[in-house]
This record gives sequence, C-alpha cells and structure tokens, in this order.
Amino acid sequence: MPGVHFPVRQTVQRFIILVLAAVLFLVCWVLLVPAPAKSRYILPPPPTQPESVTPKAPVAEAALFEERWVSRGATKQVHSASIVAQKGALVAVWYGGTREGASDTKLFLSRLVDGRWSLPQRVMDRHQAAAQLNRPIRKLGNPVIHRWQDDALGIFFVSVSLGGWATSSINYMESRDQGASWSHARRLVTSPFLNISTLVRASPLPLQDGSVQLPVYHEMAGKFAEALRISRQIDVLGKARISSGVKAIQPAIAPLSEREAVALLRYYFGQPADRVLQTRTDDGGATWTRPLALDLPNPGSSVALLRLHEGMLIAVLNDLEEHRYQLSLAVATTRDTAWRVVRSIEHEDAGPDSQAFEFSYPSLLQDDNGIIHLVYTWNQTRIKHVLFNRAWICAAASAGKIC
Repeated sequence: MPGVHFPVRQTVQRFIILVLAAVLFLVCWVLLVPAPAKSRYILPPPPTQPESVTPKAPVAEAALFEERWVSRGATKQVHSASIVAQKGALVAVWYGGTREGASDTKLFLSRLVDGRWSLPQRVMDRHQAAAQLNRPIRKLGNPVIHRWQDDALGIFFVSVSLGGWATSSINYMESRDQGASWSHARRLVTSPFLNISTLVRASPLPLQDGSVQLPVYHEMAGKFAEALRISRQIDVLGKARISSGVKAIQPAIAPLSEREAVALLRYYFGQPADRVLQTRTDDGGATWTRPLALDLPNPGSSVALLRLHEGMLIAVLNDLEEHRYQLSLAVATTRDTAWRVVRSIEHEDAGPDSQAFEFSYPSLLQDDNGIIHLVYTWNQTRIKHVLFNRAWICAAASAGKIC
C-alpha cells in the first residue's frame, strides 16, 4: 500500500532538512564571522614622570597600599566589577540585586574623584534593556567597561532572555559625556546560530588599527574561550578560538609584544584539584596554543591579568582548591611567564566560618602614574577598591628576582 512508505519518506525529508540547516549554518558562520586577522597589540606606555628643572638622584619609591569601598549597600548583593581610568578619574561598573541572576538585577556605575567614590548610578536594568533591545530580558550580568582612544566610554554586558547564563548574549552601550548619559544598548552578533551562549568577563585589549580584542566564552554545548575582534563601530570583525572542550572559560589576556600575548583561563571543573590554565599567541590572537595547567590552584573562579607599564605581569586570583575565602597576587615576567604568588590581598583563616566569605571576580588597571587599581566582589555584599604600587609588590620577600 502507498501509505506504508510515508514514515520512511518523512524520515528522509527530515534528514534532508537537517542537512540543509547544517549547511546554512556553516555558510552563515563563514559569511558573518570572517577568519581571525593577525592583529597588533598596543603595549602600555611607561608611567608619567613629573617634570623637574633640576635633575635629582633617583629616590626609592615607597610602598603604597590603600583600601576603599566602592558600593554603598544599595542592593543586597553585588558582583563582577570592572574598572577603567578616564580624565584623571576612575570609573567602576558592576551589577547588583537581591541575588545573582535575580530579575531585579541592575548595572551600576561610580566614579572616584578626589579620593572618594560617588554614589552609585544605575545605568541599566532589565526593563530598559528589553525596550532598547526589543526582546524579553530575564536578567543582566558581567558588565565590562572600556575607554576608547577617542575617550568615549563603552560597556559590554551580558543579558539572558530565556534559561540560564548558558543562553546569554553580549550587548553594548556607550557614553560620550563621561557616563552622564548612555546610548541605547545594541546586541552584538557573535554567532549565526540563534546568537546566544556568548558571555564576557575580562577587559578588552586595544589594537593598533583602532579595534579591540574582547575575551569571551561559551557555556552551552561546551565550555570554551574565544577572542572577538570588534571595530570602533562595534561590528564583530572576526573571532578566534582560545580553547576547546568543556573546561576553560573566562579568559583574561595581556600583551607580551605587538604580536604576542598570554591568556589565563578559569578551569571550569577538574579532579582532584582545579588549576589556572595558560595559553599563548604569537600572531596577534589569530591562533592560540593548547592551554596548559599552571601550578596555581583555582576553585572555579575568575582571574584578573594585567601587564604593567614596566613589563611585569600580575594576576589576582583565588589560589585555593575550594571556595573563595582567599584572594592573592601572583607575578611573572613577559619572558617566561612563570607565575609566583607574592602577596595576600584578602584572607580568612581556614575553617567552617571561612567558607562563608567570598572575595572574587577581580578587575585590574594601572593608571598613568603607575598606580595599580583592583576592584573585586567582597563577600557578595560590597565592591571593594584596593590600590598599590610596584614597590609594594617588590617589597614581598617572595618577589625575588622578578623585581
């Protein structure tokens, strides 16, 4: 009977549709996301030195370490701060709400002027994002602030419309008046397949052609890191895979030379103990080496990475196998990138109570005067700001020959 062949015919039709969909996906991928270019990084300039009419003998720099609060308890929980310098001031952003992933989560901004952080200013909530992006928004997270070469401020941030963080998209908004007002948010096209499962955490790196290299990561059907090249017009010009598989996310990148860079990655899971992963590029981020585990513990937490003006590399991390009750500073040189923990920034004595503390998701910046600024989540209730200098790093006995 003719009807007997219907199930087979339907199966063949479905198979053909799937094949055509896969081909269409690959074509879109090639057309929308070009092959990664061999970019050139901009290296940090030397620190600004005060002018002097009469030459003086060099004086040893005094060690500097100070602490301040950024947020003021406006929300029950806060997380994932990012920092940048602009016109002699510091600008920090973060997200806060009743808890991580809650529908009342908002993005906040504060400026440090004359030694004091301003009252936090709300710059985005999910209702604004939904109206501006023309799509439903469940929650917001992971804002990353960047200062462009024309002095405009941009914020890349994550939004979720359906499901959890694995279905995230990256969005962007911009201010040309030092954060007083912001453009409407726009959604970046990072994948032709539903344009979801791309998140951001670490700061972008400026490139010599005026674009930036933005470290991103995926959490759906794999846990891996990528680098996007984004033009000043906020178009995705290309992308490169930093890692593959299901273990490495939240890359942070620092330049070693115009063509070379190193990336540190959060190890998503592993037994018996997690370790920070490291990978390198020698072609401006077009290709990356296979990530290798360092002798730095990582309890599944974000790592901050920065190249200082003087060439030293520093990283801030939770150097624990479990929990986040300790935050430490590690250093390396651009020559061998062999890491050594030299300073403790936050620590609670190990024990039942220590596990209730969390110091996490650091972000680093060095200003024009050489001062290093660190912001991070303090026990999920405050954003904390710590500033220090190279002399404080080198005063640690464990710093050794690195300084």
